[in-house]
Amino acid sequence: MTTVAVLHVIKPSRGKAVVTALFGEFRPEVWVSDMLGSQKGHGIEWQVCLAHLLRDAKYAIECGDTAFSAPFRRLLLRAIAIGQRRETLKDTTLRQYLYDLERRLDRIIKAVQIGEPGRKLRNRMLANRAHLFVFMTRRDVPFTNNASERNLRPSVIFRKVTNCFRCEWGPETYAAFRSVVSTAKANGASVYDAIRFVLSAKRPVEVTAGVYVASTGLLYVLLGNIDLFDVAGDGFTVTTANDRAGASYLFFGPVFDTPSKQAFGPSQGVQRLAEVCAAIRIPVIAIGGVNEENAAACIRAGASGIAAIRMFQKAQSAVALRESIAALRAPGS
Repeated sequence: MTTVAVLHVIKPSRGKAVVTALFGEFRPEVWVSDMLGSQKGHGIEWQVCLAHLLRDAKYAIECGDTAFSAPFRRLLLRAIAIGQRRETLKDTTLRQYLYDLERRLDRIIKAVQIGEPGRKLRNRMLANRAHLFVFMTRRDVPFTNNASERNLRPSVIFRKVTNCFRCEWGPETYAAFRSVVSTAKANGASVYDAIRFVLSAKRPVEVTAGVYVASTGLLYVLLGNIDLFDVAGDGFTVTTANDRAGASYLFFGPVFDTPSKQAFGPSQGVQRLAEVCAAIRIPVIAIGGVNEENAAACIRAGASGIAAIRMFQKAQSAVALRESIAALRAPGS
């Protein structure tokens, strides 16, 4: 999940292959997770969830390790308290706090742990201490993955109450439903309107060179949520029933060079985008390498909207993202 989009995937395994299959070659700037082995290596940087570490430290303390685990738990609580006040602290103050945390950690690690749980926890911290305080140098990074855990909770409860799914399409359908609901809530949008939009969309009807014709590309539907792109308004309605075999709109791209779209061929460019927009009657969504610097060019070329990944992941907040989108729609943009 990001600050503006939530994507649920339900699989029998929690292995690394699940994440790899979902993202392919794309790597987010920061990955926030617990220390499960399959969660490592997906992001350029990794922030370990401090809430999970608090739980591990508490267990080691209950097993008798007061030498290392007890002071380590107090250090985690101190780090979390600082993280909760980041918005009110200057960069220089945060750097001083980070130096202090590292200095305290140096002293704590020298302690001789008591018991196997304490030993394992200390060894994990020795190997992964560089991932403990990423949030101290990046204000946009949370110090826990509690938001993800909260979004997962309804799926866990559903699984326990229903005793799991009994068909292959069941988990796929439920994951899609939770993705729509969670993303709508993250953006303060109406869950009812979001579900109505997705249910009214048609299935993909055509794929040609440089053009994707679809209306249920779930990831793109979610990233272009209702409030952000007016997907429930006139910009995405069917203008001609028989246009492009009845498609509601189409994706065109890759407009610009981007690693995630290399399989679809070379970039098409803004000029080709403009030609396509002028040639058909249904809305065109520009996709592939679109960011805040070149999005306006896509809109000027005639695109009704844009689809992006990094542009949304780098957004500091949903409010800032809405302002950026609003600027694209402003006259003369």
